[in-house]
Amino acid sequence: GNLFYNIAERGIYLDRGGGTFYVANNTVASCGEGIISGGTVTAIHLKNNIITDISVVGGYHLEIANSTVAAASTATNLMFYQTSGSVRIHWGGPSYTTVPSWISGSLKGQGSVTQNPNFVNPGAANYHLTAGSLAIDTGVSVSEFETILQSRFGTSLLRDFDGDVRPAIAAWDIGADEFIPTPPAPPQNLRIV
Repeated sequence: GNLFYNIAERGIYLDRGGGTFYVANNTVASCGEGIISGGTVTAIHLKNNIITDISVVGGYHLEIANSTVAAASTATNLMFYQTSGSVRIHWGGPSYTTVPSWISGSLKGQGSVTQNPNFVNPGAANYHLTAGSLAIDTGVSVSEFETILQSRFGTSLLRDFDGDVRPAIAAWDIGADEFIPTPPAPPQNLRIV
């Protein structure tokens, strides 16, 4: 559940040390490129990430360059968005400019969409979700990732970038923020005359 924004190069670059990577509930916004893999990776398992507004011309929102790594990797419930231009995904060989073509061509990415995440104010670096965001309650459980993280590092995925508990309402949200609805105002004292 990390927020990466306004980085000139890659938001998340998975390479150092190789092995299998688990990437869940992150928001990558206004970076040169989104989530990119290097040559020493064995597999990448992606869930509930938002990748939006890549700034490098010809850069990728998501790139897994090696076909063996792409075949061993999984991706589900990702949200892509590009204010101008198209979404760009490179998955082990072919490149795609739409999420549906990536899903049908790679058989990966189930539950993924191209949709504006509706952040509160990205220009002021406020990447909280607004009440109308389609990222709310459209993620999937990352309990198997939680078990791995707890056993290896003693830390939890069950909190967002503000420390709010996940999931807050019915289901997991996509991205680094777990939307917390504002409770209704208490009723005003009424006086019947």
